[in-house]
Amino acid sequence: MAHVLVIDDDVSIQKMLVTVLEDDGHQVSVADDGQQGLALAFEDLPDLVVTDMSLPLKTGWDVIAALKNNESTRNTPVIALSAYDSQGDRDAGHEAGCNAYVGKPIDFGVLMKNVRALLPAA
Repeated sequence: MAHVLVIDDDVSIQKMLVTVLEDDGHQVSVADDGQQGLALAFEDLPDLVVTDMSLPLKTGWDVIAALKNNESTRNTPVIALSAYDSQGDRDAGHEAGCNAYVGKPIDFGVLMKNVRALLPAA
């Protein structure tokens, strides 16, 4: 069982993500904003971070940069979620350090395919 940190300010999306991830056997922590998400990431060292890119206090871009610049979280895989889903947005996400970029509305099949690809086999 992997530990997944979900960072999203939309409670309905949080609930859907928690349900899908827990149904797949993962332990899930939730943060409502980028600042809280970073605090949890540095404290708990999750196996995977799933973050919205448009967040209060610190954006998903800020979160990714901070994770990739910290020795303890540098190699933590990150899945970005965003309503901005052009090829340019996807390219920018990958350049910023995202391992996967999933557009909103979320296709949970695509999301879980990425989750399973990024997490080590149990």
